[in-house]
Parts: sequence; C-alpha cells; structure tokens
Amino acid sequence: MKVYHGSLLKLLEESRNNMFQINQNNVHLLLPGKISWLVEYLHDDYGYTLKESLDHIYHSTLYKKLSTADTHYWQLSPVDLYDELKRERVNLF
Repeated sequence: MKVYHGSLLKLLEESRNNMFQINQNNVHLLLPGKISWLVEYLHDDYGYTLKESLDHIYHSTLYKKLSTADTHYWQLSPVDLYDELKRERVNLF
C-alpha cells in the first residue's frame, strides 16, 4: 500500500487525537496531580493541614468543574486553578 505524505499526516493526526482525548471516562487520571499542587498552595498560603486542604478542594465548585471533562478545566495550569479556588474562597467568607 502506498501512503502519500498528506495521507500519512492525516493518519498521524487522527491517531494522535484519538490516543490523547480526555473525556469523562479518563479525566480522573489528571486530578491527583492538579490537586497535589492545590494542597501545597493552600498549606503555604493559609496553613491548612492536608485534611483541611482536601476538604476545601473536594467541596469546592472548582473541583466539580475540574472533574467534569467538558469544562476543560483540566487544561488549566495549577496557578490558574489556584487563583480560581482563591476567588471561590473569598466569596465564601
């Protein structure tokens, strides 16, 4: 079978899109890394314990958005996620 350059690029692009597609079935794989950054930031800025940090994160609106693939919050950097969490925290108090 002959594969022409354009065809090969199209095949590579399709396989890349399918291979790394984040959806509701696999978004949970990204959460531990994101949450560990948030825990560290909460500890450094507010002195939260591990339990307090996790409680705060898991009960936040941010976590609901982060754990829903369609929101694409999983694409945000840890700093952007933390800024969002801080804004949410300020609105609670």
